[in-house]
Amino acid sequence: MQQDSPHYDHCNDLSQETLASMIGSVRVVVTRHLQKWKQKNIIFGRRGSWSVKNLKELLEKAEDFLRN
Repeated sequence: MQQDSPHYDHCNDLSQETLASMIGSVRVVVTRHLQKWKQKNIIFGRRGSWSVKNLKELLEKAEDFLRN
């Protein structure tokens, strides 16, 4: 991670099951998206501790999802 890049820790201590419940989904779907976003360097972390590395990209993904 670049030193000048902010990162956001707003989802720490939330299980994938809790995240899924919050968005009306299931854990397996949340897990799939977290892994994709991790591979694309949008987020980083592991179980129970995820941080956003690229908020702009994450928001774009969310907007694309809502449009479809």
